[in-house]
Amino acid sequence: MARLSDFYILGCKKDNIQSEDGMPKIWVTQLPAENYYCSPALSIDEKFVYSGTSVPSNINKTSQYFVALDAETGKEVWRLQLGINEVRSSPAVSSDNSIYFTVETHDPLNGTNQGDELWHISSEGHLIWKYDINPSKLTIDVGLSVPTIGLDGTIYVGGDKLMQLIKMDPSYGHFWANGQKLSVMHL
Repeated sequence: MARLSDFYILGCKKDNIQSEDGMPKIWVTQLPAENYYCSPALSIDEKFVYSGTSVPSNINKTSQYFVALDAETGKEVWRLQLGINEVRSSPAVSSDNSIYFTVETHDPLNGTNQGDELWHISSEGHLIWKYDINPSKLTIDVGLSVPTIGLDGTIYVGGDKLMQLIKMDPSYGHFWANGQKLSVMHL
């Protein structure tokens, strides 16, 4: 029986679509926690598959992770521990293989939702910076906004205030929303 933490990579060619039963499994691996919101993303060089873990409402306060898997074998290459914070979007991979994704943050003592952030991590799994995309602390799922990277490297992600679009210059730390320059938390 499949578990939410089971991660399947299936193979199928566009011109030879098969039924789910007949689709060959390239590999199967178990993530360190459940994967509820995040679809995988492939690195630009196609060597790694990135995904994050999350549990809806995380009532058990279980540790969550963002992981890199070897695209050929499915073996874990590295993991970034998020505490009880949850990955809430699929990752976006930039041309330098660094990764952007949204995280729903939680109070470590009682598990209550504290907000939503855009995280930028290196291809080695090190947190570079994070940015609060929900400073108004709206209770809607702001963090489900998937980051997108433009051809020029600009990062776009939805934020609070009726889902304003936040634009980030690829030189790190220059954000704009509604024409106003915003600041970012460098780590």
